[in-house]
Amino acid sequence: MNSARPSLTLTHLLVRKPAPPIHPARARIHLARTPGERAADLITAFAGSWPFVLLHVIWFTAWLLLRLDINLLTLIVSLEAIFLATFVLMSQNRQASKDERRDDTEAVEVEQLTIMNQQQLTILAQQNEILALLKAQVSPASPA
Repeated sequence: MNSARPSLTLTHLLVRKPAPPIHPARARIHLARTPGERAADLITAFAGSWPFVLLHVIWFTAWLLLRLDINLLTLIVSLEAIFLATFVLMSQNRQASKDERRDDTEAVEVEQLTIMNQQQLTILAQQNEILALLKAQVSPASPA
């Protein structure tokens, strides 16, 4: 029985998909990252992936099958959790900073658009007044 859904294999999980094209402005920001920011992003990206999960499943299974010291495993995993949490927080802080810059840029753009709209409305109101005056001159009001 063939399924329309492709089978999920280890190869599918480990193969990286090509990245979508990046806008030039984003590319500049991306390239301007410090080495620490790059490392934090890479570690965070790997920690949030299936290969990371599979690596840990294999690691823990091997550790338990070899009957190695469980206290040492606990210490190692605890230290890993501390560092991963730090890297995730660093990436989140950088993302929050980028979001704030984007919000500021959008606020400036909205303010500029609002000013332009107000100017256009003022021009339209002036044109309406001129049209009303011209209409009054062309067809004087009939006596009541």
